[in-house]
Amino acid sequence: MIENDPELKSILEEAKTADSSKLPFTTKEEATKVLIQKVGITELNDIRVQLQDGSISKEAVLQENQGKLTEEEILALKVIAYKELYK
Repeated sequence: MIENDPELKSILEEAKTADSSKLPFTTKEEATKVLIQKVGITELNDIRVQLQDGSISKEAVLQENQGKLTEEEILALKVIAYKELYK
């Protein structure tokens, strides 16, 4: 699926080359805490449900939450996703 989506492939390439020592967090647990603090558990659950039933696109999710995370935090999430996919 990732290989067929140029945007996802680009995200993972960016994560692959990121300098982890400069990221605000590096573990799933730290990422979870930040997401709950900045986005909220209720909103995260609503996003999950909407994505599962197809009532919202990934672009809409990104646009709605764009200002809630810093660029460094978003990069850290990409790095964690990359590590999880390619353990």
